[in-house]
Amino acid sequence: MGNAPRICLFTSLYLPSMGGVETYTASLANALAQMGQRPIVVACATHGPAGIEASGGIDVVRLPCRALLNGRYPVPKRDAEARELWEWLSGQPVGHIVVNTRFYPLSLAGLGFAQEKGIVPVLIEHGSAHLTMGSPLVDKGVQAVEHAMTRRCLRRPARYYAVSRKASAWLGHFGIESCGELPNSIDADAYAAGASPRDFRSEFDLADGELLAAFVGRLVPEKGVRAIVEAARLLEGEGVVLALAGDGPLRGEAERSEGGALRLPMWPRSSRRPMRCACPPGRRGSRHRCWKRRPAAPLPWSPTWAAPTSSSRIPGSGPSCPTRAPKRWRMPLGGRRATEPRSPRRGPMPPSV
Repeated sequence: MGNAPRICLFTSLYLPSMGGVETYTASLANALAQMGQRPIVVACATHGPAGIEASGGIDVVRLPCRALLNGRYPVPKRDAEARELWEWLSGQPVGHIVVNTRFYPLSLAGLGFAQEKGIVPVLIEHGSAHLTMGSPLVDKGVQAVEHAMTRRCLRRPARYYAVSRKASAWLGHFGIESCGELPNSIDADAYAAGASPRDFRSEFDLADGELLAAFVGRLVPEKGVRAIVEAARLLEGEGVVLALAGDGPLRGEAERSEGGALRLPMWPRSSRRPMRCACPPGRRGSRHRCWKRRPAAPLPWSPTWAAPTSSSRIPGSGPSCPTRAPKRWRMPLGGRRATEPRSPRRGPMPPSV
């Protein structure tokens, strides 16, 4: 693609991590790739090694991180490998930037990267309430961190959107005016073609009169998983079966409660295939660092709204969409500013795309 402007998508959590933000970002990236773009996804390496991998016309930059709160809150590291990845990213002809969510350190770094590039990014809100960890004391701390991170985000220019009207209203809780909604959508035909042929009523040995209700999603406290487990305990023997399908920190707790009215179908855990070095054997060594690894399969669905236009104008960039005044910014995670000399490379760098 030469030096054609590229679209960069920041998301702290990405496939194979399971969740709405991960699916939203992957769907958008796949739609852009199908339209001839070569997007870049920048995420934290929560499920495997850090590095750069190519998959289905998408470059995925996975930054080294510390996965806090059972992997739900990754914090990027500031080591030499992270600096090299940021330098590679800085060398790309990025023309548009999308940042998902407000309260992750990588979101803040993405806003700073956009300011360094002279780009006003689009920040997409995905939530409609504070995160919950199932403990009132811990939840207060989480809320304080979210408000603090949001205040830091507001120091950098951005245009705020949301995935729903409820999420737009939630932005108002932080004093942010939403520019509009960018809802997720799917390729209905591809999605239907990937539907499971399994007959769960037969697998659970249910009688014709029994009611089967299902939950599909991340097994985390804010999704009400514990309430479902408790409801299954109360409904035992009432002709109702509740099925949980998904993965997350509460998977083990749900498995220990399985039985009676609660069922957990055999569902593949989220895991990334081990990525082997794709370089010839002659180039491998004890100190060899491979930047290009074997790709993973792309998702079979993509959002229909994610259509880049021929204009360089960002949607919602008119006077009705508020933007924060830019301030000076320091390169995130120990990187260098554009005016500073390059530091010696500590390993092979990937070629510019």
